[in-house]
Amino acid sequence: MRPTPILLSFLLVVSLADIAHSQNGCARLSWDSCDPWNWNANFAGPGVYTLVESMYGVSAPNVGTDTQIRIWTGNGTFPDAWRFDNGGCQGGGRLLVSTNAWNVSCPAMTGTNPSSSSQFTYDAGTRTEVLRLQTSYDSFTPAAGTRYTIFQMHFDHSRSAIGPTTPDHSVCGGIEYCEELLFDFAKVLTPDGQSISLPGCDPYTQYCGNASWNEGCSPDDVGPLLCGDFVRAQSSTWGRVKSLYR
Repeated sequence: MRPTPILLSFLLVVSLADIAHSQNGCARLSWDSCDPWNWNANFAGPGVYTLVESMYGVSAPNVGTDTQIRIWTGNGTFPDAWRFDNGGCQGGGRLLVSTNAWNVSCPAMTGTNPSSSSQFTYDAGTRTEVLRLQTSYDSFTPAAGTRYTIFQMHFDHSRSAIGPTTPDHSVCGGIEYCEELLFDFAKVLTPDGQSISLPGCDPYTQYCGNASWNEGCSPDDVGPLLCGDFVRAQSSTWGRVKSLYR
């Protein structure tokens, strides 16, 4: 069962309202594309699947970005196929993260002296995976009419499979489950030490993801949980983020 038309209409109105009132741009998650938006990817066999984070409409000078993406499923557990943290079945070496431009029409949003960091962890309390992505560079003024690549995330699912995980972890199971990928937050960091939170550029898919896997999870899959149950957005200044690079 998929979300009701009323629910989808509500989410669409809320999302468009955020976009309309945002004067600072918006953030997007898209599979194998910066633009157009490809909200969903289905498992089509072992291989590498790429998720692109981009920002559009940002015109204020900035010195970095700070993003947190959460991945969750609706069956009450979390599949080993998506455990890319150091303690998970996939391990930390099978997720490649880069700040390279997706293409010439979607350049990287970096100034001079760029630096970046990424951290993928498993949150046992919510049974979700959390991907924290941060960039730092000298002051850069983007063009509001340009969409910029922030990160490319290359998930290596070459040993992911339908069904259970093998005892030796040579196969990571559960790739057939639906997943929702959503922003806990996406921020642009200003030279004066402030952070600007950006809304999503696109309506939530299916139930509440900014991107989805295997068509996404319906309300019946997730039960009473709401998107907000997983959001752990915290206010942070550029000074706190910049300290991570020192």
